[in-house]
Amino acid sequence: MHCIFEGLVHNHVRFLLGLTSSETASQTHLPPAFEYPFNDPKADTTLKDHQGSAVKKIQKWLRAAVQNCNELEWVDSHMEKLTKSLNGVPVYALKFVCRDLNCLPFNRDKRIPKAEYVQNLVAWVSARYFLKLIF
Repeated sequence: MHCIFEGLVHNHVRFLLGLTSSETASQTHLPPAFEYPFNDPKADTTLKDHQGSAVKKIQKWLRAAVQNCNELEWVDSHMEKLTKSLNGVPVYALKFVCRDLNCLPFNRDKRIPKAEYVQNLVAWVSARYFLKLIF
C-alpha cells in the first residue's frame, strides 16, 4: 500500500508540480523592481559608444529587483551591493544618469566627488523601494 502512495507522491511532485532537479538548479529571473523611462544614452551626442554601455549598466542596476523587498535586511544588502557596483563605474556615466533622474548633487564651485553621485543614485532607488514597502 505504501508503495502506491510513494509512486503517487513521486508522480505528483515531478510531473504535476514540475519540481525536478533541473528546476532547482536554474536561477529564478526576477522582473525589474519598477519601470522608469530612462533616456537612451545613444541619443546623447556627448557620449561615446563605450560610455553608453556604462550608462546602460547603471540603468539596469537601478531597476534590479530585490529578492524579498518586504524585508528591510534584503533591501539594505541590495543597496550595499548597488553602492559597490556604482563605485566601479566612471563618473561621466554617473553624471549622465543623475542628470536623467534629476538627482544631481548640489553644485558647489568645486568639483563634485564621485561618492556624491553614487550616494544620490542610491538614495533615489531607496526612495523607490521605501514607497513600495508603504503602498
